[in-house]
Amino acid sequence: LLKEEMEASRIKLDGEKSDKAELAAEKASVEAKLAAHTASSAKMTEEHEASVAEMDASATKMTEEHEATVIELKDSVMTAAEEHMAAITNMTEEHNATVANLRTCFEAEIDAN
Repeated sequence: LLKEEMEASRIKLDGEKSDKAELAAEKASVEAKLAAHTASSAKMTEEHEASVAEMDASATKMTEEHEATVIELKDSVMTAAEEHMAAITNMTEEHNATVANLRTCFEAEIDAN
């Protein structure tokens, strides 16, 4: 009877050792998968951050180019407006001089008649 109990205990102990070995193997497998996932996640995070930095730099460059274009257009419009106002002033002065000249001629004509 003692022999049978010892054999049963040995079988039970062997089963527990086998279970521990299976659990250790499963744990190692899970840890390896976790390490691979962590490495993959870190790589994707780095790639994402690099992509975001590249897009940010691109957006900054486009914003700077847009602002420069707006300044150029504003300067161009202001120059055109100044030239337009100068032309209007010049034409107004010429018109007023012509009107004054015509008035002088008409007055001289009236005085002569």
